[in-house]
Amino acid sequence: MSTGNGGNRMAGRMELVLSTVLRWGMLLSAVVVGLGAVLMFMTGHSGYGAGLDISRLLFYDDSKVPHRFYPTNPLT
Repeated sequence: MSTGNGGNRMAGRMELVLSTVLRWGMLLSAVVVGLGAVLMFMTGHSGYGAGLDISRLLFYDDSKVPHRFYPTNPLT
């Protein structure tokens, strides 16, 4: 039982819609990440609210105490 060309056209249209949605989703996520990075460097704050400024995150030295320092670590 062959569906003819109708099935191929429908699959092609579905692929086109899916690729368009994924492309716009990737562009939107890139804009959000870029905007967040720009705001982080403009304000100097990471947004974690634990007093973590950009200089502490950029110049982090894991040989200093406390080891395994992460902004989301509940022990800090």
